[in-house]
Amino acid sequence: MAKDVEVPKGISQEDLEKALNLLNRNRAAQERAKEKRKTMTPEERASLQERGRKQALKNRLYIQKAKEAGITVTDAEVDAAFKASRGK
Repeated sequence: MAKDVEVPKGISQEDLEKALNLLNRNRAAQERAKEKRKTMTPEERASLQERGRKQALKNRLYIQKAKEAGITVTDAEVDAAFKASRGK
């Protein structure tokens, strides 16, 4: 780890190391994806874009239906889900 990184109060060195490792893995995955996209045919790119657009539309429809059904999420539920996701 770089010596010039200051650890903010309340964050352990171990958590900082995990975050930096995750960042490096994400960067490597982005580079691999970028290289893969360079070799894609226009048809493959179009298919990939279509899947992304369909997924985004699906998510918007879920949100719209939830609002229409009166489903709400409390801050406590968001906090609990956030805490649970940090354990992964």
